[in-house]
Amino acid sequence: MQEQVAALAERAAADAALDNAVDVTVLLKALEEAGGQEHVAALAKRAAAHAPLDNPADVTVLLKALQGVGLQEQFNALARRAAADSALDHPATGAELLRALGEVGELEQVAVLAERVVADAALDHLYDVTRLLRALGEVGELEQVAVLAERVVADAALDHLADVPRLLAALGEVGELEQVAVLAGRVVADAALDDPADVARLLSVLGEAGEQVAVLAQRAADDAALDNLLAVILLLRALREVGAQEQVAVLAQRAADDAALDDLLAVATLLRALGEVGAQKQVAALARRAADDAALYSLFGVRELLEALREVGEHEQFAVLAGRVVADAVLDNLAIVAWLLRALGEVGVQEPVAALAQRAAADATLDHPVYIVELLRALQEARADQQATSLAERLPAAGHFDLFIKLKLDGNQEQFQLGREPDGSAAPSWTWDDLA
Repeated sequence: MQEQVAALAERAAADAALDNAVDVTVLLKALEEAGGQEHVAALAKRAAAHAPLDNPADVTVLLKALQGVGLQEQFNALARRAAADSALDHPATGAELLRALGEVGELEQVAVLAERVVADAALDHLYDVTRLLRALGEVGELEQVAVLAERVVADAALDHLADVPRLLAALGEVGELEQVAVLAGRVVADAALDDPADVARLLSVLGEAGEQVAVLAQRAADDAALDNLLAVILLLRALREVGAQEQVAVLAQRAADDAALDDLLAVATLLRALGEVGAQKQVAALARRAADDAALYSLFGVRELLEALREVGEHEQFAVLAGRVVADAVLDNLAIVAWLLRALGEVGVQEPVAALAQRAAADATLDHPVYIVELLRALQEARADQQATSLAERLPAAGHFDLFIKLKLDGNQEQFQLGREPDGSAAPSWTWDDLA
């Protein structure tokens, strides 16, 4: 048996695949436990010379395994290979490999790799460049930090603004404050402002950095895209936080005048946000536009917009929009129709209440018993008893006869114990003889 174990160990050391670092580690341990030190050395030598270097995590696992079995020569050989020959197509790969070599104490190879990766790193993905800067700082390669920082600040593309705040923060963390200022200047002057949310984050990172914040705030107020209203809201709040109140007013006016009104939830949120940042004139302008022109295809969105108009004190525009809803909206959401009846009653506009009650009784979609009951209650609360009765009369034809007879309207339960004729009259009693 011992002879067979030795033969297998020799084959494994000579021919085992090296593409999985964990498997190689397990095999090294097994060979060591079997007492085949020469086979451990043979496999370690192969791994150090030929193991793939495309995954920094695997390189780390293998380096630790070689260190664990006490094979310093093979450990050093693999570390040299990793530093000299690893593919560095992405800065993130270089960052992870730097950490891997630093973790096992190979500082000489860290220096070799750091010089390579800084010289060759592509700068088109700022997120990955940020990871590389931090990794260089972690392993103490401050000279290469300075070289990379200078390259990034001078040459990096700024077409993905979302990654710039992280990069500025990383430059600050590694002590490159001069480059922070230079990069901030480039961004403020030249970066595209396609996403107001990214601009808002950048303003927050810059804080109250004087002239740079003022320039960026003015550009953002004048040119930021308005197609994402939630992002515009973030930008409004960021401008207020850095004290750019004049630019708040400029952006608020642009949003009030030109923002699309097709997303009523976003318009409602924008109304509230304009109130929060003190743009009362713009609240009024947007409220007028929304009340006159907002699409009414979603009753849920209409409800949110009406709520927002009421919250910001635009009661006249609330009445205008409510009038449009009463006249033209499709009444396919009974819960919202019920809410609207109550909301109109609360602000004391009786004429729209009566008109909506009439339309609901005649046209509301009768699809869900729970919401039908809610609408009936709202009609009764609005003292629209006639309309409640008219709505109830539609229930049998809509497939809700069971609900119809349960309602305490005109004694339905007693009157229609035996059913209901097509003409609406109570079905008469009958016997089996009547069927003969």
